[in-house]
Amino acid sequence: MGDELKSPPNPPTAGLGDWTVFEEDPRAVRADGLVALGEIDKDEGNYSDALRNYNAARVLFEELGDRNGRAKVLTLVGEIHLHHGRYDQVTTCLKTSLTLFQEVGNKPMEGKVLGILGNVFQEQGNYTETLAYYNQALIIHQEVGNRRMEGIVLGNLGTVAQQQGRHNDAQNHFNQALAIHQKVGNRLLEGIVLGSLGLILKDQGDATQAIVQFDQALDIFREVGNRRWEGNVLGHLGLAHKQLGHHTDAISYYKQAIAIHSEGGNTLSKGMVQGYLGTLHMELGNLTEAILQFKKTITIYKGTGNKLWEGVFLGNLGDAFLKQGALEEAADHLQQAITICDGSIPPAVGAFMGSLAEIRAKQGDLTTPKQLRSEGEPLVVGHTLEHGKFLCKKAWVHLSAREHVPANTALTQARQLAEQRHVTQTSELGSAILALSEALRNPGSV
Repeated sequence: MGDELKSPPNPPTAGLGDWTVFEEDPRAVRADGLVALGEIDKDEGNYSDALRNYNAARVLFEELGDRNGRAKVLTLVGEIHLHHGRYDQVTTCLKTSLTLFQEVGNKPMEGKVLGILGNVFQEQGNYTETLAYYNQALIIHQEVGNRRMEGIVLGNLGTVAQQQGRHNDAQNHFNQALAIHQKVGNRLLEGIVLGSLGLILKDQGDATQAIVQFDQALDIFREVGNRRWEGNVLGHLGLAHKQLGHHTDAISYYKQAIAIHSEGGNTLSKGMVQGYLGTLHMELGNLTEAILQFKKTITIYKGTGNKLWEGVFLGNLGDAFLKQGALEEAADHLQQAITICDGSIPPAVGAFMGSLAEIRAKQGDLTTPKQLRSEGEPLVVGHTLEHGKFLCKKAWVHLSAREHVPANTALTQARQLAEQRHVTQTSELGSAILALSEALRNPGSV
C-alpha cells in the first residue's frame, strides 16, 4: 500500500564516518564544570573554594593533555593571587600559562595574559617590565582585531605614563582609548577613560577641570548602573576637592564612596577610600581620626589577605604616629611596613625608610639615618611625590645633625618636585615643605 509504513533502511556497514558518535571524555566535562564552579566562587568572594576548584580542574586538564585548558585555569588562578597581592605566585602562574598559549597558538589569550603580567609589574612599580608587557599585548590585540582589548591596553599605557609624570603621552594614550570605546559603544570603558583623563588634570593641578571629567564619568556609571565604578569616581572627586581645599566636600565624597563599596562588598576599594580619608585627616592635623581610618584600612587588607596594601597602610599609620610624636610606635609600624613591602613596592619602601631615618635622627642616632637614606633614596627616584617627601625627611635628618647647607639643598629639591606636581600647601608634601622651611628659618627650635 502506498501509505504503508516502511522500515528505515539499515545503516551502512562501511563508511562509518558519517554515523560515528564521538563521546566527550567525562574528565573534560568534569574539568569544565569545576572551572564554572570556581568562577561562581570567585564572584562571591570565596577565593579559597575557587582555588580548590581551579586546581582540581588543572589536574584533569593535565591528565587529558589539554594545554589550552590548563593555561586558562592557570590564568584564573593567577588573577586570584593578583587580587591578594601575591606577586611571586601570580608571575609563576601567568608565565606558565603564557608559554602554553604560545605553544597552542591562542593569540587572543596570549594577549590577555601579557596584559595581566603588565598589571602585576605596574602594581609593583616596575615600569620597565610593565611597558614591555603592555606593548606586546597591544601588538597582539591589534593583530587579531580585538578593538575592546586594544582600548583597554592603551588605557593601561596611559596610566603608566601618568604615574611616570609623562602627561602628554598619558593624554595621547587615553584619547586613543576613548575614541575606540566610543566607536565600539562601550559606555563603561568610556567612563573609565574619562575618569583617567580627570586624574591627569588633577595631577597637573587643574582640579576644577578634573571635576568636570569626573562628573561626566559619574553620569555614565550611573547610566549603566555600575555601582563599583560609581564608588571609584566618587573617591576621585574627593581627591580633586581635597586638592582645591574643599575639605568638607572631599570628606562627603569619600563617605559616599565608602557607603557604595560597603553595599557592593567591594572590600578592597572601600579600604582604599578609607585610606584616602585617613590621609586627609592626617594632613588636616586630625591625627586621632587619621589613625582610626588607617587602622580600619589595615583590618580590611588583613582580612582579604592582601599583605602589600596592608604594608602600605602600616607605613601610613607609622607616619601618623610620627606626626603625633609617638616615635617608638611610629618606628614599629614603619619597620613592619618595610618588611612587608620590601622587594615588591620600592617607592613605598623608600618613603618609609625616609620616615624611619627621621625618627632615628630625632632620637639622637645619627648613624642609622645615613644608612637608611643611602638605601632608600634610589627607591623613590622617578616617583615625584614619594621622592619629594623623602627629600623632606632627608632634610630633617641633616637638620638634626646641624647640617644646614645639605638640609637647604634637600628642601630646594623637594620644592622643585612639588612644583612639578602642583601640590597645594595643605597636601602632605606641601605641609612638610612649610614645616621644614619654618624650621630652617629658626634652626634653634629643632
